[in-house]
Amino acid sequence: KIGDAPARVTALAGGRRRAVIATAKGLYELTGKTTVWKPIKKAPKTVRALVSERWAVVDKGALDLVRLKTTPWPAGAAEHTAFSVR
Repeated sequence: KIGDAPARVTALAGGRRRAVIATAKGLYELTGKTTVWKPIKKAPKTVRALVSERWAVVDKGALDLVRLKTTPWPAGAAEHTAFSVR
């Protein structure tokens, strides 16, 4: 059983070991055998989109949700919608 989300979920991404949700309160994760959503510390409060349980699209690039490092978009790059299916 999974615990209730701390707020309305606006995006969801998951893999074999981790699930991530975006809410108005910020980003939360479930890892291992836990059943309680825990905030991802030091993550931005909002993201444009969750691409996977590891990556999110933010204003200035792609955010690695494990290392919490942003890879900036190349100069002059246009923003596009991204998604991942496994």
